[in-house]
Amino acid sequence: MHSKPFNPVFKPDRWRTPLAIAALGALLAITGCSNSSDTTVTDSPTKLLDLGLPDSLTGGVSTVAVRSNIPRAASISKTTATDEPCFYLGAEDDDVFRNGYRMTQFMVSAVATWTCLTDTIIDLSKSLPHDGLIQEAENDTNAANYEADEPTHYSVSDDSATQTTVRVYYGYSRDTPPTSGDNPGLFISWDEAANGEITGRLIIDATTIDPANRDPEDPTTMRIDFIDTDTAKVADMFLRFDTGNAWADGLRIEVNKDLTASPLGQVFTARGLMEMKAQFAPVAGITELPQLRMYTVSDRLGEGAAVAEFVDVSLPL
Repeated sequence: MHSKPFNPVFKPDRWRTPLAIAALGALLAITGCSNSSDTTVTDSPTKLLDLGLPDSLTGGVSTVAVRSNIPRAASISKTTATDEPCFYLGAEDDDVFRNGYRMTQFMVSAVATWTCLTDTIIDLSKSLPHDGLIQEAENDTNAANYEADEPTHYSVSDDSATQTTVRVYYGYSRDTPPTSGDNPGLFISWDEAANGEITGRLIIDATTIDPANRDPEDPTTMRIDFIDTDTAKVADMFLRFDTGNAWADGLRIEVNKDLTASPLGQVFTARGLMEMKAQFAPVAGITELPQLRMYTVSDRLGEGAAVAEFVDVSLPL
């Protein structure tokens, strides 16, 4: 019997693009203030969190495709004074579940994008006062060119001798700015210990970013935990979908780079889990929920294996 391949509808940009715009807006706001005469932007951004992932895992760097999805993305290389964009092709269409390799590109390209954006914000923050004061960004809610998905305020603070925190706020007017008790829409905090270990966290509250234009399937929150030690670099990403998403509650992606081997022998592993709440194709009498697991292992040259497993999936014939 012949039937069409199982191909659930999945739109990666429904959750990836809104959050990426938020991070991009933060970059543009910080850069707009850091280009003053008394500050400078470094020419070589520090890559604290970069995993050095091969193109076979990320799909390669994206330029034209990203510009069509995220209009302001094209300016990122200018704001960082480098030619390295922070967006990757991943799976080139929405059929990310076709096989384990495409699902790997979907997972790993997302993590590569966020580690790059986080590194860029960390680097740009070095040229700003670390006084913890909430500063106005160039985006004014009363201006004709106000953009609801770009930040209105931000702050940079040194929480200790080794830990720094960047907070970015959205939708606040200059007459009623945010206070220290308000939760930022974008939060990055990282610690560079004396022994060289780096730990950090990125949190985005998407509900505060242009709420009037949110889609019911957009995510509400994203968090990535970063760990960099002598033995491994890890990026652990958690994504919570809006309650309006018909079939999934959340997604977790972990990418781990083993540093104990020689440079050419270093191994990447990527693992993904999706928390489902409904079948892609509901069938009467079926109450089980699908389970989705993704696992990939690769060396630095991009050679390896990928596997994706769907369990308890209903498929009407």
